[in-house]
Amino acid sequence: MEAEAKARKSGDGDDEVTGAGETAAGAAVPKATEHRNFTDPDARIMKRADGSFSYCYNGQAVVDAQHQVIVAVEVNQGANDYGQLIPMVHKAMENLGRMPDKWLADTGYFSKANLEQALGLEGEHGTEFFISTRRLKHSAPIPDSPRGRIPSRATVASGWPGS
Repeated sequence: MEAEAKARKSGDGDDEVTGAGETAAGAAVPKATEHRNFTDPDARIMKRADGSFSYCYNGQAVVDAQHQVIVAVEVNQGANDYGQLIPMVHKAMENLGRMPDKWLADTGYFSKANLEQALGLEGEHGTEFFISTRRLKHSAPIPDSPRGRIPSRATVASGWPGS
């Protein structure tokens, strides 16, 4: 279209305008090594659960556990959830007009930065965050909860002994 507009502006006839458009279209074919989604350029290539790669988006949702109502949603281009916890907390707070008492998040949100920011929000708003530290297969038995004081050698990566 740009080539056709440029040819029209320079005073070329219809045949020259059409030729310029066809020449530009022929040159616009991507190389075999290039990946571009022409129908949805905002989508990103992401690895799927089955190991394949597809053009995708990453969706986030905050659900009121008691009433099973979605209170905040977001769709983004990030391949993982690490950077989405705190923005979703703020989005839910904005939609609800207050901070929920408790937050439950899966292991996709588990990172040192999220833990540090969640601690700050806990102190500021009196809410609690429960973020899974590891993945479990659906068929795996649920491990016993650790008891007692948190060991001094525990880190974000190591968690509790035996984890």
